Amino acid sequence: MKFYLPKPLNLLRNFGRGRMTGQDFVHLIDACDIELVFSSTVAKGRYYYCESTAKHVIVLSTKISREERAQVGWHEFAHFLQNYRQPAAMRAGYCRAEKRTRSERFADLFAFVCVTGVPICGRMDFIKTLLTGE
Repeated sequence: MKFYLPKPLNLLRNFGRGRMTGQDFVHLIDACDIELVFSSTVAKGRYYYCESTAKHVIVLSTKISREERAQVGWHEFAHFLQNYRQPAAMRAGYCRAEKRTRSERFADLFAFVCVTGVPICGRMDFIKTLLTGE
């Protein structure tokens, strides 16, 4: 079955073809109606879905370097993708996230490819896996 990206995510067609930029990140969070918050109260970053406001939120630390913030931002965006179809399932799952989970490894790989631009095979299959969990 052919996989179609939801319209707000069309920019992800460039994933794995080269480095994703800060402008790409901003475009995607705007297109997906994600609130981006910079805070000194988090160590690195968080993604969560707030049921009361029906809002997706990515929080990035002001205490880390720009380079690390880019890595963390893409990592948290990957968590948004993992919960794209069922955002309520992500309630407060960001608390005490385990680093060795499949979800964390996929988010790390997604961020690595975005920041470095390293080409990968099956790039759209990877995006489909993030979106569907299959």
